[in-house]
Amino acid sequence: MFRGQIKRVVADSLTEMMDQYNVTEEVKLAVDHMQEDMKCCGLNNASDWENYAADKDSVPDSCCVNITRGCGAGTMTDSIKVHQQIMGILFSCLLMKGIRNGYEVM
Repeated sequence: MFRGQIKRVVADSLTEMMDQYNVTEEVKLAVDHMQEDMKCCGLNNASDWENYAADKDSVPDSCCVNITRGCGAGTMTDSIKVHQQIMGILFSCLLMKGIRNGYEVM
């Protein structure tokens, strides 16, 4: 699998998870866990969450630098309150590292 294909697969998978965030509790917990652990918000940036809430300006609390209940409300563009790293790049890097570690040089 080529690097471009891996990025596409990861991006598609993460986008699908974000689309299911408010639908499936398992997906919500998985995305929250990833965003909290990786200190990131969204696939490309926090605006990926524009359909998360009716106000179009809120993100999940797992995006917040200091996570408290309701901390993501109205904070999509607030770089002090919301992580700016992006999940897609971080996850792609981890995946590539794992793939490379799976190959041994003879």
